[in-house]
Amino acid sequence: MLRLGIITACATLVFAGCACPQIKRAAITTPECAVLKGTCSINSHKHWNDTSIVLEAGHAYCLIVPGHQKWQDWGICSGPDGYCRRKLWLFEFWRRMPQAHWFALVGSVDKKKDARFVIGSGLAIYYPSRTGRLFCYANDVYGFYWNNSGTVNLSVYELPKLTTTPTN
Repeated sequence: MLRLGIITACATLVFAGCACPQIKRAAITTPECAVLKGTCSINSHKHWNDTSIVLEAGHAYCLIVPGHQKWQDWGICSGPDGYCRRKLWLFEFWRRMPQAHWFALVGSVDKKKDARFVIGSGLAIYYPSRTGRLFCYANDVYGFYWNNSGTVNLSVYELPKLTTTPTN
């Protein structure tokens, strides 16, 4: 219940549609009660984008791709929530993060496979399990980054620490 309060207090959530009916993500606006840790451009052509932003275990973060930014996977225009194509189902296993959509914006702490998470167009609240540098990428197959183009801009906000002490 306490975590849900942060989401409500710090981010305005509205449901946004996508070209792919299976993607139902909440669009997130800039949180007023959070501190900007940094902004960075995520290039879809790179295997890893070093954001130079350090996330600390025990802290909460809000990650946002503002506006309706797009990038391309060999001519397929997509937002950071990614896309789905039934004709590509045979290749889904080889995506870097198979459970996420094609071209979804994915983050990882220190490039660790067990510390990956989907950011998409925004993640209202994220608690990293370890301290480390945030790296990001467009979810694709390793050998096919050559046909990607475009960038999206990511903003990372640190949310205020919660106290469990009643304020009455």
